[in-house]
Amino acid sequence: MPELAKFLSDHVLGAPVLDRTGLSGRFDYTPESADPDSPDPKVDLASSALNFIQELHLKLQRTKGPVETFVIDRAEKPLPN
Repeated sequence: MPELAKFLSDHVLGAPVLDRTGLSGRFDYTPESADPDSPDPKVDLASSALNFIQELHLKLQRTKGPVETFVIDRAEKPLPN
């Protein structure tokens, strides 16, 4: 589940996703709508991922939580050699 949360965060939603399922381990999954004979390369990634979440009966919920951030206090141009 942490890998799924990271994928959704990095490639689908563009926002932090926290895994609060409490599930661990690896899972095998075959989409209900999957047709192995005719893969469609034009499927929209976001809608496909959201359909995936619904098929698993998982829920994305907007909430506040801890997020890692970087704070840059100061930046200077490097000195010439």
